[in-house]
Amino acid sequence: MWFTHKLNEAVKGCNEGRSDVYASVDEAAAIWLGNPTPSNELGGVLFEMTENIGRMFNAFDEENSEMVHLNRQIINRLLLAQEISSDNKNRCASEKNAVDNLRIIVKEILSLTSAVLAQGLIHSMLGTSHHERTNP
Repeated sequence: MWFTHKLNEAVKGCNEGRSDVYASVDEAAAIWLGNPTPSNELGGVLFEMTENIGRMFNAFDEENSEMVHLNRQIINRLLLAQEISSDNKNRCASEKNAVDNLRIIVKEILSLTSAVLAQGLIHSMLGTSHHERTNP
């Protein structure tokens, strides 16, 4: 929930032309990535949860087989949001369509996080992973 709040706070700040929008996007990225844990431990951070759920569905990114597709897409959009709101060139104050672009990016991020939740729900309902079902 705080992740969503920080992203929406960034859009609101951008709409107001504030220069501190970068901090909200940066905090949302930190919430998503969290504090990395060793790969053999189950972590509570959102990034790691997405990795664990994605592996159950063999949902690796084609360009980077070390990361699941949804995480790659979320991180790419967080980087785009940071680009719009960066300290060096705050496009929120100078570009007319910056707010609309940031709003679209935030909506895409939230849609992708919903896909993670849907995968988790499917896994919970089926009780086994895709890998276990396809590779007995």
